[in-house]
Amino acid sequence: MFGWVARRLPVSGKPSPWVAHAQGAKYMKLNTAPKKAVEAAKSALVATGLWNSFGCVDLLCKPTEKWVV
Repeated sequence: MFGWVARRLPVSGKPSPWVAHAQGAKYMKLNTAPKKAVEAAKSALVATGLWNSFGCVDLLCKPTEKWVV
């Protein structure tokens, strides 16, 4: 698995649970992803049959620190 990025709103931006490019979010490259995020992404790729191919997974972290795919 590779290519981990996070979307972040500018510090001066209005807080929002929806961090979207259209709202001015910028992309930051991550060297490593949280372990639970990696597990959730892998589970999604396996479930969709893309683990041995190529796929992209979007994740959201709930306040409970549970990752939603």
